[in-house]
Amino acid sequence: MATIHGGSAGSLPGPVLVRTSRFLIDALYIELENMGLPNEIPFREVLPSFVPDSSFWVRLADGDYSTEMSMRDAEVQRAVRQGIQCYFHKKFGSVPRALREESDYMFFITPPSSECGGGVGLWVDYGYRSGAKSLNSTEAHGPSPEDKRCPGKHLRGSVAAAILCGARYVPGRDVLVDPYCEDGGVFLIEARRWAQRLDPGVHADAASCKPLAFPGSEDLWRALVEESASRQLGSDTTARVFGACVDPVNRAKARRGLPGGIVSAAPLLEYVPPEAPTLILTRSPQRAWSSPDVAGEWMAELKEWASGFRRPRVFVLHGPGQPLCDAQEVLYLGHYGSLYRVLPEASRL
Repeated sequence: MATIHGGSAGSLPGPVLVRTSRFLIDALYIELENMGLPNEIPFREVLPSFVPDSSFWVRLADGDYSTEMSMRDAEVQRAVRQGIQCYFHKKFGSVPRALREESDYMFFITPPSSECGGGVGLWVDYGYRSGAKSLNSTEAHGPSPEDKRCPGKHLRGSVAAAILCGARYVPGRDVLVDPYCEDGGVFLIEARRWAQRLDPGVHADAASCKPLAFPGSEDLWRALVEESASRQLGSDTTARVFGACVDPVNRAKARRGLPGGIVSAAPLLEYVPPEAPTLILTRSPQRAWSSPDVAGEWMAELKEWASGFRRPRVFVLHGPGQPLCDAQEVLYLGHYGSLYRVLPEASRL
């Protein structure tokens, strides 16, 4: 059986997929140091300086490097990417290859903290290929096919989990509210699965088969699946998630995945969640993606509603299309757009 590298048992963050190879952050340091990196690249200072539940992402295709702290140093980008590639070359003989032309491999990295499990994981977005269906979906009746006229329209479970991570969601600490549920409550569903330590996509039909893009052996794949199953919990009592949706189709989808009256039919300005949110995470409607005026009106309504609570963190997945005004880009997600953090002044004390 192949050796698995990772954090302490049972404490690994949910967004690390079953279909990943994990290794400790110290291993990343070693790999980078073995490359003889310049001393002015402060890996030992930069990475541990993040708070325990923070993360940053490295995109293998172009080296895009982004964090909530807006660190975009070109040398660090290149060195981290080369270090991770070096790891895969040594461990598996090759770097993973994408299932589509534009690679969407991203690495989820947390500091070595017992609170988060610590370590580095490969988050893989198994993209659509020739109209194939998603391998990661939260929809009860199977995944939706990619709409070529509107790429990124259907949000997959693995992507939603990555966005939750980018928004620094912590089960048990945060009260998560999605006041629109544009994607059938996918953020709320993945948050509950995270609380149960269910890896994104673990219930998909393809989860039982080793993906073509997986860089490791069949033994490693099976070991990771078994490890994932051993971490799962039977309940999700630590996940406090609530939502609303006026669209009957999306509301029905959300209620299928979120039984128990979690999803309300109330319009935004009339919606009062059972608990005051500490984290508001939602997706802008498709009509706002390429229309700054529509996006501005939509944002104004969201801000007005959010201002009724005591300083919640507000994140919006927007696009692709025009950038979102009065917000800071946190995470670039290709044809899904970008995750933005609404500026703090949008809320009042």
